[in-house]
Amino acid sequence: MDQSERILSLKLLNTRDRPFISYIRNNEEIIAMMDTGALTPVWCMGVDKFTRSYPDAIKKNKKCNISGFGHDPIIGEVFIIPEFILGKDTVEYRITDLQVAVCNHPKIGCDFVLSDTMFSHADTLFFRRGVKHVDIVFDKDQYHCTARYENDRFTVVTWAQDED
Repeated sequence: MDQSERILSLKLLNTRDRPFISYIRNNEEIIAMMDTGALTPVWCMGVDKFTRSYPDAIKKNKKCNISGFGHDPIIGEVFIIPEFILGKDTVEYRITDLQVAVCNHPKIGCDFVLSDTMFSHADTLFFRRGVKHVDIVFDKDQYHCTARYENDRFTVVTWAQDED
């Protein structure tokens, strides 16, 4: 069932220059960066913390190259999160079958890079003056994920159920 437009407002961490948020998943604090230039969600803190945070994640028999973290691509393993939920109070942004590249690259300074493509059907509005926050404006109860593979790279594409 779809509802009218909703706004998920998340506080940005004051200690960072880029748009970082913090949330709790399975009793683990997750520091996530919302990356408007990223095409693929990337977990940066290794498989162990990922599987603790997302124990229901399913490992695919697939590896991928992750670029954007320096000169050479990093090899990552592909996992599917059956239901990714980002929420606050009663407002939840949900994606089913979110495909994620998992690597061990802690120099990035966060656990999770949330790609812009995860929010392709939402407006993401960043407010940096006053109380720093991001508003995610969306109108569906659930979004779905498809990964488009090209050789050893993939891009996440989200879509709503009522789209063709």
